[in-house]
Amino acid sequence: MKKTNMEVVSKNTGRVMTLEPSEYLEKIPEAPGYLTPRAKKYFSRNAEILIKAKRLKNLHLEALAILADNLEQKHWAITAIIKKNRKKAGSGYMQKYSTGATNITTELVVRRDAEKRIMECLSLFGMDPKSDKALGSNDTGQLSLFEELQKQMSKTN
Repeated sequence: MKKTNMEVVSKNTGRVMTLEPSEYLEKIPEAPGYLTPRAKKYFSRNAEILIKAKRLKNLHLEALAILADNLEQKHWAITAIIKKNRKKAGSGYMQKYSTGATNITTELVVRRDAEKRIMECLSLFGMDPKSDKALGSNDTGQLSLFEELQKQMSKTN
């Protein structure tokens, strides 16, 4: 199968860049301009981790941006929940309407949804034990640690 290069226009500079989709990145790429400052920090921090693990390719940059954005959303939601709970215990988790009905807070929904998308992104990069094994990599050491624990447990039984 022939590798094909892809031309994309940088949102930040407007220049056309040629990307080779199958090559792993060696430098931390610039975060997309639409991310918030905190999300850009998450983007760079996670890019560094993925580069060291030889898991970040040009084609993965949008997934990395989604991961960074959701990490920022989770941070916002947790901060808001803590702030509400400081004012009144439990108010960061449950809201009460004038009718007397209760429901979980919007912040809790945002946190839950962000955590779900974060886990989906992490699995794309093999950053959880199951996807790490599926990708055939042992770089994180999670799988070998688990296998060593299983061996030790089987010796005692």
